[in-house]
Amino acid sequence: MDDISGFTATIAAAVEQQSATTQEIARNIQQAASGANDLVGNVTTVSDAIVDTNRSAAAVLQVSQALSDQSGTMQMEIESFLQKVSAA
Repeated sequence: MDDISGFTATIAAAVEQQSATTQEIARNIQQAASGANDLVGNVTTVSDAIVDTNRSAAAVLQVSQALSDQSGTMQMEIESFLQKVSAA
């Protein structure tokens, strides 16, 4: 009878330990899932920032091209003016 009681206690302890281990695994999986959700949120934020940066870079490029065109026009106007002044 003592042997059966000892086996039962051992089995009960093993089941309790297995249950605790299973709960720990479940907590770890939940933390991993939460971390994955955070990562997805961060990737989305970075992706949005990249889109905004690309949009801003395109706008800066467009403005710099316009300034370059205006600079060329201004250079031609200055040269024309200087030729007229020299001719006078």
